[in-house]
Order: sequence, then C-alpha cells, then structure tokens
Amino acid sequence: MSNYDELNYQGFMATQFGSNVSFIPGIENFKLPIADNNEAASNLELNLMLGKRAEKYFSNWIKASDKYEMLHENIQVFNDKITLGEFDFILKCLTDDRIIHVELVYKFYLLDPTIEDPQLKWIGPNRNDSLSFKLNKLRDKQFPLLYSLKGESTLSLLSIDTKNIEQQLAFFCNLFVPVSAGNIQHNMNPKSIEGYWYTLDEFKFAHCLGDQYLMPRKQDWFTRELPSVDWGSQKEVLEELKFNLNNQKSPLIWKLNEKGFFERLFVVWW
Repeated sequence: MSNYDELNYQGFMATQFGSNVSFIPGIENFKLPIADNNEAASNLELNLMLGKRAEKYFSNWIKASDKYEMLHENIQVFNDKITLGEFDFILKCLTDDRIIHVELVYKFYLLDPTIEDPQLKWIGPNRNDSLSFKLNKLRDKQFPLLYSLKGESTLSLLSIDTKNIEQQLAFFCNLFVPVSAGNIQHNMNPKSIEGYWYTLDEFKFAHCLGDQYLMPRKQDWFTRELPSVDWGSQKEVLEELKFNLNNQKSPLIWKLNEKGFFERLFVVWW
C-alpha cells in the first residue's frame, strides 16, 4: 500500500473531467455519485501503477455509493489467446435498473502551444501520448468492442444483453499549462487545470529562498494535499531531475514554499 494512499484516493476523487460535455458523439459523461467514502481501498500492491491504482480507486468509490451497484470490472475479451480489449466496468444504476458500461480514463496532459489542433496540443509529459490519440482509441476500438461478436459473446456468458446496455465515459484529466505562455485559450474544462509545466531553465529561475522539493513516485501523483515527507533543496532535486530529463522523462515535482503553499508541477525534457 502506498504511503499516501488516503491522500491519493482523495486526490483521485477531487480530479475533474477533462470536459463538461461529451468528448465522443453518442457517449455521455458518466454521472459520478456523491463521494460518501473517503477511505481508500485497502491492500493495494505497493508497486501498482497509476492507471491500475485509478481503477481501484474508482471501484472503491462506486462500491461505497448508494446510486450504483458494481456488477463486473476488468472483463477481458479474447479471440483465442489474443486479447482484443477490455470492458472496464459494468454497473447497475439503482434508481432505474439501467446497465451501464463505463470506460475509465485517468490522464496527465500538458498543453503544447506550438500545436494548433485543440486535441493534438494536449500531450503526455513524455510526448508519447495525446488526448487525440486516446479519444480515437476510445471511439474506434474500446467502445465498439461492445458490439463485436467476441464482445457480445463474452458479456452473454455474464448474462448481459448488449442491446440493453448504455456506454458512458469517465475521463479524468490533470492538465498543466506552460508557465511562460500567459493566459492560453483552450476548450477543456477550466477546473481540470492543475498547474504549470516548466523547462529546466524556467524551473531554476522560479526558485525562491526557502523553496523545498520532492520528486514523488508516479503512484503518488494523485495527491494535492501536503503529505509528511522529507523535503529536499533545489540542488538535491536537480540531480534526480537531470537524470530523468536526459532519459526523455518529464517528471512531476512537488514544491513547497516557505509560506506553506504546495504545488504540483512538471519539468519537461523537450
């Protein structure tokens, strides 16, 4: 279990959807229930990666709700021994008995102002992912899986009729904008903007006397609250930071100033 699992879980529940309207035509945003339970799922593996940890947090949230019943999760679809895809969650809405297939996405994207396309400009910290790529995969592969022969037969074994199932999307986004670009116009949910990203020179220049830093494990990227950690100086974090940048990794950094302000930021290699 992560040292900060309670804070991570609360951070997950505080994350906003990337858009208040549907990203994909015909696929509604999932209606999140009121968070009645702030206790994280127990017995999570210490090295459980961020995406799988988000699935556990989401499952815990749903199971603590009085609005939904969790029917199935992580249903894999195979063609012989080849994995065709997976249904993240199958839920039952307790108010009207609707069956809902929910795809969960939990992403960190940075805005690259040099790219004009509004979806292509939101990229992963290491530039090997993008909002556009993920939406295309959801639209062309993950949601159509429900209507494929293998998808239908897999769900039929669980007594689920694909003709009477809705599909919805829970797309959580942590968005970071360039610290040097000023007020940037974008078409994403403004509440999903979490902070700034810096180049190495900008990060060095932004340092003030009394600032402290830590580079958390990726499993702990969820938290927005001040955890009890051993903070280091900028000089100390720069050694680890430069190693990451040299390997084309753009890490998330926790920063604490002398007034107690806690900030999450990225420093990019590109």
